[in-house]
Amino acid sequence: MQKIILSSLFLSLTIFATAQITITQDDMPVPGILPRFSLPDSITLEQATVTQTGANQSWDYSFFEPEFQRVDTFISLLDAGITYALSFSSATVAKVIPVANQGGGGGGGGMNISISSGFDFFRNTNGNFQKLGSGGIVSISPFPLSLVNNPVDVVYNFPMSFGDKDTSNSEAILNVPNLVYVRQRQTRINHVDGWGSLTTPFKTFDALRVKTKLTGEDSISYNGFNFIQPRAPRTEYKWLANGEKVPVLTINAAAPPFGGIEQITNANYRDTTQNVAYVGIDEMQSLDAKMYPNPSSNFVTIEWETILGKNAELAIYDMTGRLVHKEQISNNQQLILDTHTFGAGQYTVIISGEKQHFSGTLSVAR
Repeated sequence: MQKIILSSLFLSLTIFATAQITITQDDMPVPGILPRFSLPDSITLEQATVTQTGANQSWDYSFFEPEFQRVDTFISLLDAGITYALSFSSATVAKVIPVANQGGGGGGGGMNISISSGFDFFRNTNGNFQKLGSGGIVSISPFPLSLVNNPVDVVYNFPMSFGDKDTSNSEAILNVPNLVYVRQRQTRINHVDGWGSLTTPFKTFDALRVKTKLTGEDSISYNGFNFIQPRAPRTEYKWLANGEKVPVLTINAAAPPFGGIEQITNANYRDTTQNVAYVGIDEMQSLDAKMYPNPSSNFVTIEWETILGKNAELAIYDMTGRLVHKEQISNNQQLILDTHTFGAGQYTVIISGEKQHFSGTLSVAR
C-alpha cells in the first residue's frame, strides 16, 4: 500500500511540474523592463525544428550557441514623447524600435526614407494585447509621424490556452498631403498549438507555443513613386511563460519568394549577458539625461552622460508635432537652451546619437 501511495504521489508531482499554463495580461510587457535576448549562430540554428506540437511536449533547444545579443527597451507613452499622446492615448507601453528594424533608403524610384528613432505602441487589456501602431522621426518630415492601426492588430487574446485559435485583420493609413501616403494591411492568424516544457541555454520553462501566420500588403506613394507590394507570408513560433513579460523563445520562418518549403530564418531567446557582439536595440540604448529647471521659464540645462559621437543631434517638438528647435551636439555633454521664444506648454525633447537615445518632456511656464 505504501508503494502505491508513493507512486501516486510521484505521478501527481510529475503531472503538476509539467502542467498546462494559461497566459493572461499579467504576462505582457510593462514600462521599464529591459529583456535581453541571444540570437543563435547559423550552425546551431540549422539544427532547430518547429514540427513538434501538441500537449505535454518537451522542446529542447539547449544546443543553441549565441552569436549576437540584443536588449529590448519598453517605456511609457509619456517617455516616448508627448507628440504621440494624441494618436496613441490608450497605449499602456511603448517599445523602442531597433535600428536594424527601422526603414532605410534604397526603396527605388527615387525613394529615400529613413527613421532616426521610432516606437511601437501597445495596449494591454484584460481581453487582449493590441498593437496600436508605430511612430517615429522620419527623414521626409519635419515633425514626428504616426501610423495608427484601425482596426488594431490584436496580437494575443486572453485568457490564452492550448487549442485556442483567432484571426485579426488590421489596417493602418498615414496620409500627409503633398508629402507621403502609406497604407499597411495585415492578417494575423494565431493557433496555440502546443504546451509543455521548453529548455533553452538560459533555463527551462513551462510554456505555451503560439504559431502565428502573417500576411499583408504595403502601399506607398512618395515623391512621384507609387509602390504596392504583397508581403511574403511568414510564420512566427513563440513560446510564452508566466511572468516573463515577453516570449522566452521566438523562431521565425518563411517560404522562398517563389514558393517551396518553409525554412527557419532566425531565432532569439531570453538570456543573461554573454560575451558576444550586440545588435538591434543595443545600438540605440536609453541615454541617461536630465533637464533642469523643469518647468523652465527662461533657460533650461540639458545634460547627458557620454559624448554621443558623429551626427548626434537634439530636437524639440511642441504638442502639435512641430519642430521648434534642432542642433548638432556631437562633441558636447551639456546644452543650455534659451526658452524665451517658447510658448507656455509641454515639449518633447529628443536626443539621438549613433548608439543612444533619449526622449523626455520639457515644461515651459510663463
